[in-house]
Amino acid sequence: MPVDCLDNLPEYTDVLASMYSIVEDSGLEVSYVLGDFNSHPGTRFADEMLSFCMEQQLLCADMEFLRSNSDTFTFMSDAHGSRRWLDHCLTTYAAWDTVTKVQVDYNSTNKRSFIGD
Repeated sequence: MPVDCLDNLPEYTDVLASMYSIVEDSGLEVSYVLGDFNSHPGTRFADEMLSFCMEQQLLCADMEFLRSNSDTFTFMSDAHGSRRWLDHCLTTYAAWDTVTKVQVDYNSTNKRSFIGD
């Protein structure tokens, strides 16, 4: 995903559309898309991602469970020490009922570690 700046917004929306076309073309009602969306809550890309989810009838499971105003983070910059919530789990409405818990494992040796049940 491109970094969050206005110049990259068209590319960002293109990537979201391409991602959704894979979900749609699969023909599966229950689908999950997890990854680095470069979408920290309250930023342009997060707003775009959530708007896209509404339009395509997807849910952002992590934001639903953890709430976007929490202190959750999935990335910490070694250079600056800043913390950002960039990784997300999008689900189809049909998949939503299968998600019972979402959390971030801060003890993982992997810099980015979502756990979902």
